[in-house]
Amino acid sequence: MVTAVVSMEVYTLSQERARLKEDISKVNDVMFGLMSVNHWETEIRKIAVKQIEEFKLTKEQDSLIRVAIDEVLVGVIDKTDRVIQEDDGTVLKFIRKHAVNLFFDVEDFKKKVPNLTEAIMKKITSKEGKERLKKLVLSKLDELAESTYDSTKVDIYNMYLQKYDAKDRNEFNTITLTKVDKLYNATLNNSLVAIAIAFVFVFLWLTFRNNDDLKYVLLSFSILFGAIILLTGVASPMIEIDARFREMNFFILGENIEFSNQFIFYRSKSILEIISIMMSTGKLDSTIVALLILAFSVLLPFFKLVSMSLFLISSKFRTNSVARWMTFKSGKWSMADVIVVAIFMAYVAFQGILDNQLAGLNQNAETVTAITTNHTALQPGFYVFVTYVVFSILLSSYLGNSLDSEVKN
Repeated sequence: MVTAVVSMEVYTLSQERARLKEDISKVNDVMFGLMSVNHWETEIRKIAVKQIEEFKLTKEQDSLIRVAIDEVLVGVIDKTDRVIQEDDGTVLKFIRKHAVNLFFDVEDFKKKVPNLTEAIMKKITSKEGKERLKKLVLSKLDELAESTYDSTKVDIYNMYLQKYDAKDRNEFNTITLTKVDKLYNATLNNSLVAIAIAFVFVFLWLTFRNNDDLKYVLLSFSILFGAIILLTGVASPMIEIDARFREMNFFILGENIEFSNQFIFYRSKSILEIISIMMSTGKLDSTIVALLILAFSVLLPFFKLVSMSLFLISSKFRTNSVARWMTFKSGKWSMADVIVVAIFMAYVAFQGILDNQLAGLNQNAETVTAITTNHTALQPGFYVFVTYVVFSILLSSYLGNSLDSEVKN
């Protein structure tokens, strides 16, 4: 009873954590942060607004702009004067030329250029001027955003936020990350209880190995325990592959744009989920591999336990050659132990590959700083499955030693 409850907790909590971690990886995916045009547009708007509000010319810049404005104004005056002074022989042109010369002195007007420049400079640097400049820049950014806005991604992003009643990414992470840690600890604790129960069974086998009254009771409960942890192991996530940018900073116009915990890749699946995914591809090679994994890693170990239970209740079954093979020899064909080694080797390989590849993404320059991290880890489901593999080997040996010589022949 305790085993069933603990195993159900391991399965339920690990699946809940995997779903929650999947949502976290989606919200913090690089496509919604570092690679998001919408996010960059928001950050650049902030920088643009701040730069305009803090806009203040240095003395050198002020002098250069004044000289440029003076040159433009003088140039406009000279060009206008040349147009007016041109004589094409018409009466209208003659009258306009002499009227302007009578009331307008070009050289005198040029002397007023510094005053005009001062007025223009005041207008540019005034609060109203900054507001107009801000509106102009933001309107151009809006035009750019409209041409690149991805409403589908934004809708998906908002859907995840609404799912957890979060206003933004930070609130979402605050809500979910704490829960993920609690779920992991709870799953691990229940897994340790299941492992402890396995040790208890082994201890009882050794203690009561010569007690015929308790022998069959222990075997019955041991087989039931083995079946429960087998199903728990294959149904719970065993390995979590998690690669992300822990921190990435861009320094633009003196401002820092920061991205943290940007997921590059995340997957966490159980053996049964992997089998289901492979079969759903519709490809013949994937389907064959999925069926082989199902047959030799799930069904064969399960039928081995069924065969063990039949050994206990039927003396006729013990003389059947197929039954004896299934009970004592099928372990050589079972891939459960192979799966354990494969998952552990995959874990080691992923650790090495990801560490090596992510190291190449680390940057430390004046304008860009990037720190990557690898959170790939074995999950409690793996330890439960390892427990089953070891327990099954010991159980088969204990069963063979406990039954009469008819079984051994």
